[in-house]
Amino acid sequence: MTVGADGEAITHEVSGQTPTLSWSGGQGAEASPGTPTGPALYPVGNPELVVQGASFCIAYTTTWVADQATASTLNAINERKAEALQRQWGLCPGAPGAPGGGGVPPGQVAATFWAEQGSNSLLSPSPRIEPGWAVAGKTAYLETGGRTAQLFEDPTGAGPLQIQAAGQFWVDWGDGSGVQGPFDTAGGPYPDGTITHTWSATGTYTVQVFEDWSARWTLGGQGGQLGGLRTVGAIRGFQVKELVSVRNR
Repeated sequence: MTVGADGEAITHEVSGQTPTLSWSGGQGAEASPGTPTGPALYPVGNPELVVQGASFCIAYTTTWVADQATASTLNAINERKAEALQRQWGLCPGAPGAPGGGGVPPGQVAATFWAEQGSNSLLSPSPRIEPGWAVAGKTAYLETGGRTAQLFEDPTGAGPLQIQAAGQFWVDWGDGSGVQGPFDTAGGPYPDGTITHTWSATGTYTVQVFEDWSARWTLGGQGGQLGGLRTVGAIRGFQVKELVSVRNR
């Protein structure tokens, strides 16, 4: 949790579901996820000692190589490393074990990265409304603090996996008016911001900003689409005040 203007609490959350995946071949040929084209990649499980809670445990990260023999050799080496680690520490609770040795298509590599690392790679909204409060009956301007596009890479044995992500914003203003969107811009301050709202009544509200992400992946001359991830930011305890006139006598 971070603290924004005038002490309003800003929280960030990330949620995801099983990413959707569509597939296209390197020459523009289309195929369904169930009938992928192109050479298979082979997973290599890398055991690492990590800190979880107040103790150490073993977790696996996965890299991908294009040659099955190389994958088998590396997995054999890493298996001995894992055996040495497991003499003192166990696997992290809920963490997956070493991946299997079967080859998988590049599209599955992309979907696995998106599901396991996408939420950590994507920037969550960090919303704010200047000057830290609003006036009932007056237009307020939201700045989402997010991005509408992000590009990142992950190295594999078949070259870099590139992910070009695009996001759209949705806003729940907390007053029962419903979720509004999608917005294709990150908003902005008065007077040029494009995400605005007017509260009809004074009170304390929770303003939530959701960003739904889709992505285009490329790897080894092939590419396709990913989706199904959402990042969330919120302003909790946002004050909407009453405009009071002052008369001088």
